[in-house]
Amino acid sequence: MTDKSRYVNPSGSSVESEDRNKIEAATNFIFSKNTTGIIFGILLFFFLYVVSRYNYLLFHTLAELFSIAVAWSLFIVVWNSRHLSNNRAFVFIGIAYLFIGSIDLVHTLSYRGMGVIAQEWGSNTATQLWIAARFMESISFVIFPIIFFKKIRYSIVWSAYFVITALIFITIFYWKIFPDCYIEGVGLTIFKKSSEYIICLILFIAWALLSQRKSNVDRVVYRLLVFSIVLTIFQEFVFTFYISVYGISNFIGHYIKILSFLLIYIALVRTSLKKPYETLFRELNTSEVKFKALFEGMISGIALHEIICDKEGNPIDYRFLDINSAFEKMTGLHKKDLIGKTVLQVLPKTEPYWIETYGRVALTGNSVQFEDYSIQFKKHFEVSAYSLKFGQFVVVFNDITDQKNSEVEKDKLIDEKDKLIGELKKSMNEIKTLRGILPICSHCKKIRDDKGSWKQIEEYIRDHSEAEFSHGICQECAKKYYPEMDLYADKKT
Repeated sequence: MTDKSRYVNPSGSSVESEDRNKIEAATNFIFSKNTTGIIFGILLFFFLYVVSRYNYLLFHTLAELFSIAVAWSLFIVVWNSRHLSNNRAFVFIGIAYLFIGSIDLVHTLSYRGMGVIAQEWGSNTATQLWIAARFMESISFVIFPIIFFKKIRYSIVWSAYFVITALIFITIFYWKIFPDCYIEGVGLTIFKKSSEYIICLILFIAWALLSQRKSNVDRVVYRLLVFSIVLTIFQEFVFTFYISVYGISNFIGHYIKILSFLLIYIALVRTSLKKPYETLFRELNTSEVKFKALFEGMISGIALHEIICDKEGNPIDYRFLDINSAFEKMTGLHKKDLIGKTVLQVLPKTEPYWIETYGRVALTGNSVQFEDYSIQFKKHFEVSAYSLKFGQFVVVFNDITDQKNSEVEKDKLIDEKDKLIGELKKSMNEIKTLRGILPICSHCKKIRDDKGSWKQIEEYIRDHSEAEFSHGICQECAKKYYPEMDLYADKKT
């Protein structure tokens, strides 16, 4: 039986599977995408050359139709994948190539010998359409990098290209005021050659503008776009040399145009189909970095969890998926000790109502906001919880312990203030009572209080003020009530 893991050479020695892999790798390299593309390009060149030698009109038609198909397919794919990226510049260039391809189609049909459009216009008409399409293409390349990530209205782009295309057709076929580009028997006009050089200058400007935006474009896509612009510039130079529309310069120019359109196709269509999310992911990665910085830089504690339920669907626990730095600072817990673990594993004394509350958020999608005291952390928290995905919830919280303590102290101060004010008011009322008219007996000098009772004057004053009494006897009373004592008699020396 043959051992499939090795080959046997004529001398009988074996080549291990590692060597076979090298052979297969070499074979794959030969038929790799890049190599296949080069081989295809070479075969296409010889095919078109043979066709041009057999029938130049057929070559021109095939070359132009191929370019038109690329331009229109580019538009179709970019337009239908426009929702994948916020960069509307790619959609803009797709719309531009739709109209460029349309002008090229009329150029193909008006070419001398096609017999589709009336021959009264001759080769000049086809050349005029060519120049018009190239002006539109080069100017579109200039606008392309300028509008990177800018909000443009597609309706305005559609309207602008439609009006410009209509004006081109009207000035060539109806008004016949478009400058001559080709004269039979003479060749290219000065206007045509000058236009080709101006187009080259515009493309150089587009190249410079695109290089300033290279950081916003995928590296491979950027290189393909630059190569396409360079080929288009070279193509325009070639088209300044031909005298006959069937000449070799015309053949080379059209072949370069095919390559230029193919590079645009690979740059944009390949980005939209073969790598449909690469541009989108590039933007998402940028957004992810910004979000991560925002997530980590927030002063509020943030944690992402997933709820854990029992067989009946009742929340019994929740698992930590991610937390930010503020969470660690407020709770004293560390990310490496939390991620992947449940709250009851980390904090076994967690009160059940926290799990129940968060469970309702994760399972119903209803957000909650509340303030509560955590026995685990001995802190007051202001909490907001919401769900981004069924079964998961995000908690955003702030430590308001100091605020709560301040409120308690404030309430105490208010209570003490109210008590002090009450006592002060009471004292003021008592002072006012003493200062008012006192109902006093004219004989015994007793005072009637607010309840109608008669009290000794000293008793009344004692009750309505902080005054105290010490009893003595005046001189008049002593003579009147104790004459025998003669306490205040004059002493004789």
